[in-house]
Amino acid sequence: MRANGRFKYKTLQGSGKDENGLDVPSSPIDWIVGIECQIDKYVPAKQRIGVDGSVFTYSYEIFIPKYFQGKLDLTAQILLECEDGSEVELAILGIDNLNRKYIAVWG
Repeated sequence: MRANGRFKYKTLQGSGKDENGLDVPSSPIDWIVGIECQIDKYVPAKQRIGVDGSVFTYSYEIFIPKYFQGKLDLTAQILLECEDGSEVELAILGIDNLNRKYIAVWG
């Protein structure tokens, strides 16, 4: 795995209660700094077929070293910082953590 970028991520935002006991969104969450990773961009987009037959289309696949201890959630936001200085913000569409060497995330 070659590192060609870094990433930041946000955890899913929960809700809290106001003084009347009603649900309200919690305060905005700042970006959490991730680690170096390998970023692969696909043009045209790749497709994966889920076990239930649903089709997922994605343009980025991110390979994160297995020692990463953060919490990545489906639909959470991730900010990719590529080696050329560009930044891409996207939602996590899938996570594969069964590989022994890396965690694969696509979005």
